[in-house]
Amino acid sequence: MLAQDCPELVGQWPYGPTEAVAVAGDYAYFGLGPVLMIAGISEPGALDVVGEVILPGVVEDIAVSGAFAFVVTWEGLLVIDVSTPSDPVLVGTWSTNLFGGAVAVSDNVAYVVNASRLYVVDVSTASTPALVSTTYLPALSSPSSGPGIAVSGQLAYLAGSSMVVVDVSTPFAPNTVGSYGIPGHGGHDVGVSGGYAYVAALGHGLRVIDVHSPDAPAEVAYHDTLGRVTGMDVSGDHAYVLDRERGLWVFDIQAPFAPVPVGLSETPNAGFSVAVSGHHAYVVGSYDLWIIDVSTPSAPVEIGSAFTPPMWDMAASPELLYVASLWGGFYIFGPSNCPGYQPPPPEPRRPDGRSTP
Repeated sequence: MLAQDCPELVGQWPYGPTEAVAVAGDYAYFGLGPVLMIAGISEPGALDVVGEVILPGVVEDIAVSGAFAFVVTWEGLLVIDVSTPSDPVLVGTWSTNLFGGAVAVSDNVAYVVNASRLYVVDVSTASTPALVSTTYLPALSSPSSGPGIAVSGQLAYLAGSSMVVVDVSTPFAPNTVGSYGIPGHGGHDVGVSGGYAYVAALGHGLRVIDVHSPDAPAEVAYHDTLGRVTGMDVSGDHAYVLDRERGLWVFDIQAPFAPVPVGLSETPNAGFSVAVSGHHAYVVGSYDLWIIDVSTPSAPVEIGSAFTPPMWDMAASPELLYVASLWGGFYIFGPSNCPGYQPPPPEPRRPDGRSTP
């Protein structure tokens, strides 16, 4: 397992800035400036780039569904046919000035969110993606890190200056049904479980919001971690809250109205993001990756770390961790039996950010 001993760099594509990564099947899809790259990952120690396509704009986010990859750039939403990974083809474009954003795809509908708008795009015909609706969300006004989003059933929960609840059951007419103001600099991340939304509220701790009545979300609990809360994840009966000054807090949320901090793994300056997979939490900062065993929530233990280039995005599988680096390209971390292992720095990247060695 990846979480045993220390993480080791087992594969790398070090040429150019990478801002987004998605993994589907035996392939990883990652942006390299304005290029969508497709790499075979069946043998992670030998990262095999099999296909690429140049796109009109820097790749900001990627979602893969079926035979298509959906890519957000500043210019809009692009649909790429990836049924033949060695020959990806741009087949459809929905153009608008997004200025960045995130995308999720469900049932032939793409949901694209940026700082203050939710766009619903019909992608049932890949060659002609069509805007179905635009919902202006003035209450969102997301912080500089961008909005957090979670989807549960027919509702989308977006965290920014406020937590906004949007009914997406009718794609052509999304309806903002409720909102709740988040103190201070707003929410940076959100997770939903059992009728409650858990919001990471930067300098204002963990906020628990009852969303059983989506039209009247109400805060029922708050816990101040005394630091800057920049990320969170919810898994089972626990919320994992990332505090940049203290580390990773584990909260028991069996009673959502009274979340109890049961564990803390101290990783000072932990950074930006946390993802939980199985019994392990993956925490990324500007230059570090920590792997924390959370199988005993009351005693989370750091079991691995590695120096990395600045991270932008990541995806986890039980065996491997895929990391998109802002400056250093695309990385795969796997198991190692060498405590204290530090991967070598990336090779100098090519000026065009694309050419192979």
